[in-house]
Amino acid sequence: MVDFGSEDKSKTSLSSAEEIGYNEDLIIEILLNLSAKSLIRFKAVSKQWMCIISDTNFCIANAKAALKPSTLLILNHFEPCEGPT
Repeated sequence: MVDFGSEDKSKTSLSSAEEIGYNEDLIIEILLNLSAKSLIRFKAVSKQWMCIISDTNFCIANAKAALKPSTLLILNHFEPCEGPT
């Protein structure tokens, strides 16, 4: 096994973190899987995240993601319980 010094590991991690941070498509995919409460909190992370979360297209995509087919299937087959007859 090759041993990279701790200095090399931190440089690699920083480089990977920067690469992810600049990949807006990846950030959007991650944010689309979060709850509304988390999104409100994450607006404070950075100006970039605030702009993404506040964007109209993101809001529409987030609303569509919240209504996944499995959720719709459950909602369509829900029948209210009738009270005593």
